[in-house]
Amino acid sequence: PMQTAGCYGICAAILRNPNCALKELDFKDILVNKDFDDIFKQVQEQVPDIKMRHGGMEPPKKPRARIHPMVKLTNYIEKNNLRLVDFFNKFDKDGSMSVTYEEFQQGIEDTGIKLTQEEVQILLSELDSDGDGEINFSEMVSGHTGFQESQQENINVILTATQPRPVTT
Repeated sequence: PMQTAGCYGICAAILRNPNCALKELDFKDILVNKDFDDIFKQVQEQVPDIKMRHGGMEPPKKPRARIHPMVKLTNYIEKNNLRLVDFFNKFDKDGSMSVTYEEFQQGIEDTGIKLTQEEVQILLSELDSDGDGEINFSEMVSGHTGFQESQQENINVILTATQPRPVTT
């Protein structure tokens, strides 16, 4: 069975053939996508009298669920059997129990944790609770623990919402 890519291919062939005599395209059982819609507009410019039917537009692809950067950080810590203090010490080269934003970013890069710049900024803003431009170990512990507690609360809410309710008479 033909899919949207086949419809696109037919339109591309029409564009390559300026002497195309086709008057109608019937794709009534085929869902098409935005790429097809774009190329068909070009076909209409080249062959203004052409008619076309299709089975409707494919729903747009759902964006992938975003994983909170703290989850990625926690996964790294657990996967590597690290304590939070050991993880923090990888960033804290001078042993001051505090890291600058730059040290934190460099530490994330050095560990190989795949975070976008935006995700690093999210972590920095969430972890630097006093806003002094540095992350102290206590802020790291507090931020990490607070995040895990909120995740557990979310799980509890979901579990509670999905529990069958007792029937009362």
